[in-house]
Amino acid sequence: MKNVKTFLYPSLFIVMLILTAASPSWADTTGSSAEAVDFTAYSLEELMRTEVFSVTKKAQKLSQTAAAVFVISKEDIRRSGFTTLPDMLRMVPGVQVARTDPGDFAVSARGFLGEFANKLLVLIDGRSIYSPLFSGVFWDFRDMLLEDIERIEVIRGPGATMWGSNAVNGVINIITKHARDTMGGMVTATVGNTDEWYEAVRYGGKLGEALHYRLYAKHIQFGAVENRRMEEPEYIRTGFRIDWEPSSKHSFVFTGDYYNGREKSWTSRPLINHEPGRALVKGHGYPSGLHLLGRWTYTPGPTSEMKLQIYYDRTRHRANRYTNAEQYKDSSDLEKDESALDTFDVDLQHRFVPFARHEIIWGLGFRMHKDHKRERNVFYVLDPRSRYVHIYSGFIQDEITLLKDRLKLILGSKFEYNSYTDFEVQPTLRILWTPDARQTVWAAVSRAVRLPSHFEHDGRVRLGVLPRIATGSFRKGLIEWQGTDSFDSETMMAYELGYRIQATSTFSWDMTAFYNYYKELRTVEPTSPMRSSTYILYPLKSDNKMKGRTYGLEIAATWQVRAWWRLQASFTWLQMNLNPKTDSRANNASADENLSPSTQWTLRSLIEISPRVELDTGLYFTDDIPGFGIKRYLNLCIRLGWRPVKNLELSLIGQNLLDNKHNEFSDEVFRRAESEVRRTIYGRICWNF
Repeated sequence: MKNVKTFLYPSLFIVMLILTAASPSWADTTGSSAEAVDFTAYSLEELMRTEVFSVTKKAQKLSQTAAAVFVISKEDIRRSGFTTLPDMLRMVPGVQVARTDPGDFAVSARGFLGEFANKLLVLIDGRSIYSPLFSGVFWDFRDMLLEDIERIEVIRGPGATMWGSNAVNGVINIITKHARDTMGGMVTATVGNTDEWYEAVRYGGKLGEALHYRLYAKHIQFGAVENRRMEEPEYIRTGFRIDWEPSSKHSFVFTGDYYNGREKSWTSRPLINHEPGRALVKGHGYPSGLHLLGRWTYTPGPTSEMKLQIYYDRTRHRANRYTNAEQYKDSSDLEKDESALDTFDVDLQHRFVPFARHEIIWGLGFRMHKDHKRERNVFYVLDPRSRYVHIYSGFIQDEITLLKDRLKLILGSKFEYNSYTDFEVQPTLRILWTPDARQTVWAAVSRAVRLPSHFEHDGRVRLGVLPRIATGSFRKGLIEWQGTDSFDSETMMAYELGYRIQATSTFSWDMTAFYNYYKELRTVEPTSPMRSSTYILYPLKSDNKMKGRTYGLEIAATWQVRAWWRLQASFTWLQMNLNPKTDSRANNASADENLSPSTQWTLRSLIEISPRVELDTGLYFTDDIPGFGIKRYLNLCIRLGWRPVKNLELSLIGQNLLDNKHNEFSDEVFRRAESEVRRTIYGRICWNF
């Protein structure tokens, strides 16, 4: 009866839904069922006309996009039953999400799942939060007030022509609400049985008729994961947004926030002079950061728009770590780390129609990263400790109407010059065919690159210690990963074909097939040992000696079963085949291709029991992840919401209800499962005034 729950629980869930559909009378307690529904104010036709921005950096209908796009609306966020931003992405086909620590996640798209998924670009209002220091996103540092999110636009597949390097397998753009949509006050709090809780306060107002603003503060403590090496981290965050529209042609947006946190962890580290070669290290971390963003938009007419955006972002992490190693018992500062990353970005873009059938958007950009690391740390170092990275960019895209309202051709490219690999070109060709108002067929060919990180160029990490017997000498062996200046960009050519249809007024679906070919993927190459008086060093160096291909299918569907009941489903199938080059000595190809599930599916049910009561249920299936030793698991999440009065909402939320706890991720270096996601029951209150 292995994996019986994988089939039993979905079957029971579907039976429950069928019985519900057969007896709808209980749901309509006030007469017309349409009056009992909030989300049905938006029909499927209107949802297909939802405007998205992230594909072409202009507002366009979702049904008219030549890309694999999925939108998580503010209503999806409110009714998801999730309490963290990465968890929301579990709804998206083609996106893999795994909780790694109490406050952190691994999030990737179309494979290559890892703690730092380096081929997925993440933005907040067009501001990149992708770290060039390690190539990835620190999700625990990027928590935000979920009630401030207007929508999350997720592009699966390359978005490099618009957004530049590192937008290889996908782009996630988190778009926050206009300040005028958050007027008045709000207080919210969530508490669970696993010591995970948060509370937040927000206030919005206006000065005159043209300027709106909001202020917020949030405190969160993570604890839904049983982790043998970390206590519950907590963060405090505060911020603001100002929207000023002095005229119909000019608008300004100013945002900023600041966060500060603390965390405590225990890790096992390799020590040469300590038997059996590793020691338990206790650490105290203090992350902090801030950002300031300003954006001016000038719209002289319906076919012309200019935007200038400038932002500054700073992240900082301080850590003090102590060891139980005997030889360090008198040292109170075995490790003292401080790393900081400053980012300054300027982006200008212009959209216009030079002549009939052509709409051109072009832009110029400059980004500067400065990172600095001060350390007294024997486990990992950067040399040099500080580095400036400059990226100069320009892009142009022409949307050509071949047949009015039927056929479009989109041509464009991004051109970048960076401090690591010099000049990079990232073009795309897309075609969009709409045979009628209900159907869209699109195809695309694109190139994208992933730039090296500072760590891949200049970092060194101690991975382990070999005993004297294993080395065949009287000295121990030290295994160390080392970055190299010769490490180059990873490249990808992507081929995509998509079809979306609104089959009836109550049913729509979207399907995408893709084939990606990768070159110059990262390998870890063993090199010649080096002997010292106390140990033998076995270096492993970064190189670009792997290629491969991935292909798969992604399907999303929505069915408005009744006016008061909506079903949403998605399915993902992924295959990976990675191969080292003939001159490679690395053995990580088979491991890397087994780090993502081959199959995922979701099934969500949103029911309006009455005008004041909501019942929302979600099933989330993830297949085996052999590279991490993770067995397939099925999450059941249920939310019961009640609005006793207009401005007050109470919710009872259950997450991971089918298992007491389960693993979703393991350490990427040693492939050990260290975190177990626990069954959690939350209570939530949200009061608007």
